[in-house]
Amino acid sequence: MEIYYRIFAARYLPDSLDRILYLDPDVIINGSLSSLYSTKLDGYLFAAASHTGKLITRFNDLRLDRGREAPYINSGVMLMNLGKLRAEQNADDVYRFIEERRIHLLLPDQDIISSLYGSRIFLLDPFRYNMTEWLYMKHSPFKHGRNIQWVRENSVIIHYCGRNKPWKANYIGQLGVFYREAERSLEKRLGKL
Repeated sequence: MEIYYRIFAARYLPDSLDRILYLDPDVIINGSLSSLYSTKLDGYLFAAASHTGKLITRFNDLRLDRGREAPYINSGVMLMNLGKLRAEQNADDVYRFIEERRIHLLLPDQDIISSLYGSRIFLLDPFRYNMTEWLYMKHSPFKHGRNIQWVRENSVIIHYCGRNKPWKANYIGQLGVFYREAERSLEKRLGKL
């Protein structure tokens, strides 16, 4: 049930906030978030990254009866335009979507946000603001020289989405190096307290 809170964040957060950056707990921040947080949201409800190619996008369109070429986003990193959401979001539309497509929802928050608001999502660069193990292996280091050093210098947010987590014993991947570095840094800081 908690995943639905981010859909209705504008209803629960103070009116004094006009935007908020939502981050899943399985991310490592590898740089300043100021550029992301100051992204212009003129007319957009959300800013988020998409990881899906044409085949998965088409599958999601059919599964969710989206019927259009709107992006399917990863909701683990989202900048939300709270002012626009307060003014334009209709909770009944969300409830109706859930009721009508309940059996087809795989990742309910992403399914709902992508389906109802897809045309109102500003697409972020996933390599910079939502680098995942899947994205890295699909496009890097084999193409465009996006190796670990490139990620270190360019990716602000590394997101360990899915079941493959570097803190689990069965982890397989390359981006775990950033988690281990963050873990060591935290241990040093805690040791100084």
